[in-house]
Amino acid sequence: MGREREERRRVLRMGLDCPARCRLPETGEELEVRVLDLSSEGVGLVFDRSLAPGSRFELRIVPERSLVPPLHALAEVVHVHAGESGCRTGARILQILD
Repeated sequence: MGREREERRRVLRMGLDCPARCRLPETGEELEVRVLDLSSEGVGLVFDRSLAPGSRFELRIVPERSLVPPLHALAEVVHVHAGESGCRTGARILQILD
């Protein structure tokens, strides 16, 4: 079933497993997150807590390897699934910053 779901996506996602930082514009709070996957339109993350769908945040991914450029973007939460290992969050990339 997982394979069928991947094939329905409009944009190919690249699997990642790297740390990143998020800043919540409303409060200025900075959060550590884990990036699970990335595409040109969205990102899959794991947060320690749940953010409401529609919440916006700045995302900074600085890869450990220099083969991939850093990313600074404004994103919006689309869906959240809470689990034992954190809140899996799907977000839409609204704008590339910097």
